[in-house]
This record gives sequence, C-alpha cells and structure tokens, in this order.
Amino acid sequence: MNKFFKTLLFTFMMCLIFSKAFAMLDTSERERKRFKAMNVTSFIDYPPFGYLQEPEKKSTFTSFLKNFLNDYAEEHNFQITYTIGNSYLEEIRDVRSGKIDLILGIYSKTEIYNGIEYIYPSVVNNPIYIITMPNRINGIKSTADLTSLKGGIHTKEHWNDYVQTQINRLKTEKFDNSYKLFEKLFRGEIDYIIGSRYFYMVEASKLGLLNKISFSKSAVWDMPMFLGLSKTSRDRAYIAQTLTRKLENPKNLEKINNYLIEMMNNIEKQNQGVVSPEFSRTPE
Repeated sequence: MNKFFKTLLFTFMMCLIFSKAFAMLDTSERERKRFKAMNVTSFIDYPPFGYLQEPEKKSTFTSFLKNFLNDYAEEHNFQITYTIGNSYLEEIRDVRSGKIDLILGIYSKTEIYNGIEYIYPSVVNNPIYIITMPNRINGIKSTADLTSLKGGIHTKEHWNDYVQTQINRLKTEKFDNSYKLFEKLFRGEIDYIIGSRYFYMVEASKLGLLNKISFSKSAVWDMPMFLGLSKTSRDRAYIAQTLTRKLENPKNLEKINNYLIEMMNNIEKQNQGVVSPEFSRTPE
C-alpha cells in the first residue's frame, strides 16, 4: 500500500510540475503577443540624426536616438521595426498615411511636415554654424559678413523653413559630395560652408579634415528637432501621452544628449588615422 501511495504522490507531483511549465509557456506566448508593433523611420543620409552605416543595406540604419527609443519600447511593450524607404519624402508620406507610426526628427513650422503630430518637448537642437579655413574664421562673425562672399551647402542637409529662407538669401553653391565641397573650400573657390555642426563634424572626420577647418564661435541659427507621430497611428493617443511624459523628464533629455556625444566621439575614433586629401589652393 505504501508503494501505491508513493507512486500516486509522485505522479501527482509530476503533473503539477508539467502543468506549471506549460502555464509558463502559455503566459510567455501571451506576453509576446501583447507587444504592439511600431514602425519607425528617420533621415537616411544625415548623420548622426539618421543614416545607413552601409549605404546599400537598409538593415544598417542607426541614429543616436535609437537607444532612447529602445528604452521607451521596452517600457511600453512596443516591438520596433525600422522602415527605411527609398527617399525621405517617401517616408514622410508614409507617416501621414499611417504606414509608419513615428519619425525621428522633424522641424516645427516646416511645410513638408504638415499633417504630422509633433511630440513636445523637442529631443535635441540642431545648430547651424559657419565653417571656413582657420585663417579666415575671425573675419566671419555673423551671416551679415556672408553677403559679399560665396558659400557652399550640402544637398543632404535638412533645414526648417525659416533657415531655408535665410539660406536662399545667400550666394551659395550646392554639392552632393562632401569631398568636392571641402575641396572647393580648401582651394579658395568658395569662402565658407554653412550647415549643421554635427553633420559637418561627421563629414570632416570621415575625410580626416576635422582638425583643418574652423567653426564659428556660436551658432547662427538653431533648429529644435522633434519626434513626429502619425495622426492615423492605431496607438496615437497612447504614444503621444507616454512619449511626452518621458521627454518631460530632464534626465531622459540628458541621456539623449549623452547618446549624441557618445556617437560623435565614436565616429571620430573610427576615423582616426584617416589620411586627409591634399587640396592644392589656386593662386591668389
């Protein structure tokens, strides 16, 4: 009889163990299904705000905002998919239509973002600086000094409408290649470059030129950058409320700034040892 009860007890205990294990698996499956899908996009060629580390591979997208967004997704059970289109304007259209929920980086009072909801406060500022040769920087203190000079801008730059209007008043030449842009500057064929300090620090680092150029002492304009939310997103109200709450915490904004600094430092380290091109100046 004792043997019978022992066998019965053993069988009962095993049933409890297995039922608990299956319950845990079932719970895990339910928890997994609870994750909400979130499609996210960004700039695709504007480091450090958003770019492809390998231009032909959309899976290599990165941004200094990814760490912040990953933290947010973990806190609120979102499963993020980065959706990178063939063009930035295509991505903006997909945000409006609801195919994409969130876009990392938009400017206020800028027409191309009409129909997209801004998440306040801004996540970062994108300051615009004047860049020139070290021996000329003291002679250029503000945009008023640029009226008689010839400048250069990169076609990959993204401006708000106000800054675009100011740029249009200047005498500038457009370049879609950083090498050509810096070559013109070093040869004296343009007097200055104007644009995002962060973007040009990255581009100059990649060419080994960061220590051979000078930035104006202060920004000539500053562009607050926001997260943009699709007004037709299924989880619009929840995302807007929770993201706003997270961004209103100064510690989170500090983290974002630290992520930016870390990415800039890493890019500079990765390009240490790059031999800068020898641009010969034209005779004056």
